Amino acid sequence: MSETNIPYDSLLCDDCNSSNERHVQEISIFYNNIIQALQIAVEDCVINIKAHCSHQIPVLNEHVKDSHFIARDAFHIWLVTG
Repeated sequence: MSETNIPYDSLLCDDCNSSNERHVQEISIFYNNIIQALQIAVEDCVINIKAHCSHQIPVLNEHVKDSHFIARDAFHIWLVTG
């Protein structure tokens, strides 16, 4: 994602219904690059394992597991305290 060019002209265009083909194409490429970066990040952070069912269950890997438990505990404390 750090190598992605941000199409400032297209993003800052005042015409939200712009028919400018270049703007539409640049925003589409930018969007696809964002989606691809998110997919790569998810693959790096989540391990999928097969259970005894037809779908995959995401399991937190060692890089985010501790943070998840801390956040979950903080959420439960927040729930109890109102």
